[in-house]
Amino acid sequence: MNDRTWKQGAAGAFCIAAGMLLLGAQAGWWSVGSLTRWWPIGIVALGIHRGGFTRDGFIWIGWGTLLLLWSTHVLRWQESWPLVLVLYGVALVVWPSRRCGTRRDGSRVG
Repeated sequence: MNDRTWKQGAAGAFCIAAGMLLLGAQAGWWSVGSLTRWWPIGIVALGIHRGGFTRDGFIWIGWGTLLLLWSTHVLRWQESWPLVLVLYGVALVVWPSRRCGTRRDGSRVG
């Protein structure tokens, strides 16, 4: 799947989800106000899509999870901000950056 197709599919999925949420709110199935606290699930889903076992995916999933915990009042920012440092440190240790002079496949440049 090329980049343009992925972006078009993601935009379409977003429009469908937003439309269904608003339609359900108008039909009285739920309140939009109660759904606003669950928006970080989209960030977690983006992290899973980007590759949950990659550094990039892990960081997206971590941020989404923290934002979800903060928006649902399970954790408070004042008490849990050090978790941001811990998550970033884990990402750096598990997935170290490439050294200068190496390609993505691990072969040397030059």
